[in-house]
Formats: sequence, structure tokens, C-alpha cells
Amino acid sequence: EKIVGIGEYVNQILGELTMIDETPTKKVFIAGAKRLKAERALFREELNKIENALNVDIRSLTFEDFATSLTGEDGGRQANYNKFIREDANAVAFIFDTTAGEITEEEFDVAYTSLKEDKHPDIFVYVRKRRFPFFMDSRLRNIKKKIFNYGAEYYVEYENLDDLRYKFSHDMKDYFNNKS
Repeated sequence: EKIVGIGEYVNQILGELTMIDETPTKKVFIAGAKRLKAERALFREELNKIENALNVDIRSLTFEDFATSLTGEDGGRQANYNKFIREDANAVAFIFDTTAGEITEEEFDVAYTSLKEDKHPDIFVYVRKRRFPFFMDSRLRNIKKKIFNYGAEYYVEYENLDDLRYKFSHDMKDYFNNKS
């Protein structure tokens, strides 16, 4: 039997380890108003479960994950979110309750334009179901119109947090099963 030097042995093991997992990280931006903290936390929790169940590396980010320091870039933090959505995100999940704020609408427009031009990121929109849908906020109405005009629409209404959890989890499992 050939005696292998410790350095050669370590290099062999390291080489084998680097070949084991080269799965690319899937990046998901979760967009929604500041007040929808519970919904964003729910999405993160479900993505963590899916990551473990499907053995997929998922990195979920919200505005809370970006540095709060001043940047030298024009547009500040919002420019950083938009750049991540446009260049890095594989998917963006939007959560709306009763209205769409100006910033979330801007994030949607960035994702939508990028999807039309560059075929990414994939967009998922979850909107709390209303008793009187004709009172829908104008920004939300514009977002809904864009989704349905695109043709590959993905717009889901939910009743409550449990319903949102079920629908989001089901959708993300299907998404990551088809993307992996």
C-alpha cells in the first residue's frame, strides 16, 4: 500500500469536498410595506422550510437586510434594493394588504421591466382579498393590470395569514422544484 503524505491527503479530501455541492444560491426579494412585518416573516419561514425540504440554497432578502448607512450611490438604499431586484434576484415576492405604496410600486416596476427585458426575476404577487374589490387602490390596480397584460401572470388573493402561508408555500415548492 502506498503511503500518502498528509498534504496530499488533505488536498484530496478538499478536492472531493468542493465537488460535492456546487448548487447555485437562489435569491428571493420579499417586497411589502413596512407594516407587513408578520407577512414578510411568514415568507422567510416558509422559504427556510423549503430550503431544508428540497435541499436548495435559498437566500431571502427584504429591505431590512440592506445596510442602513449612507451610501455614495445616487438613490441611496432604494437604489440598492432596485439593483438587487434587477441584477441578482431570481424571484420577487410582493405582499399587499389594502394598498400599494409608492416604494413597493417602484420595486414592482423595476422587477416587471427587468422580467420583460431580461426574462428575470420571476414575480409573485399576493394581495389580501377585499370585500369590495372595486375600491382597490389605484397603484394596486395598475400592478394587477400589468401582471395580467404580461400574459404569464401570477397574482394570488389571500384571506388571512394561514391562507397566505398555504398558498405561498405551495407556490414556492412548485417554483423551486421546477427551477432546480
